Amino acid sequence: MFPGDDISRLIPENVRSILQDLKKTPIDYLKWLYGNVRDEIYQGDILKSMVVYRLNEAGAISDREGPAMVVSHTCDCQPNQSEFVLVAPVFPFNELIPDDDFTAEDIASFKRDLCGNRLTDRVFLPGINNLPDSWLDLSQMFSVDSQCFHSDAFAASRQRIASLSQKGHYFFLMKLSYFLNRPDPMDSKRS
Repeated sequence: MFPGDDISRLIPENVRSILQDLKKTPIDYLKWLYGNVRDEIYQGDILKSMVVYRLNEAGAISDREGPAMVVSHTCDCQPNQSEFVLVAPVFPFNELIPDDDFTAEDIASFKRDLCGNRLTDRVFLPGINNLPDSWLDLSQMFSVDSQCFHSDAFAASRQRIASLSQKGHYFFLMKLSYFLNRPDPMDSKRS
């Protein structure tokens, strides 16, 4: 999942066993990924249903209602701590439907790579609490005004399906860090 250097030096001692767990992914993934849902919002919490927005290929705003994950750091997603809360959409596997551009074989390959966490911008999320096997799409992160996010009108969108465990949180940080900070290819032309 992470090419190159030994990453164990970056992981606190109390969760270092995650390195062995990652080698077995997706086997036993459920045993260490999720933890207890807390009263306050935490980074990595999976929200039950939220409208997420993006600009489509025509430049128009398109929206989708479904589960989403909090990407902002825990301290930044508490009330009155930050101007915005970052979230990213979560897509259930059952939304993968073969068509002319994405065949059943392509879907099987995508799922295999996804479950092995070999995709840079996506994170496999095994089913839990009425969320079927799904994936988080880090490439579609967007911001929600913090006052809106914490308003009474938005309370239903803040209902959570699941939270990450300590190990799950460090795994999420590794995926997020690699997605945002991976080096350019050696032949990249920069001046």
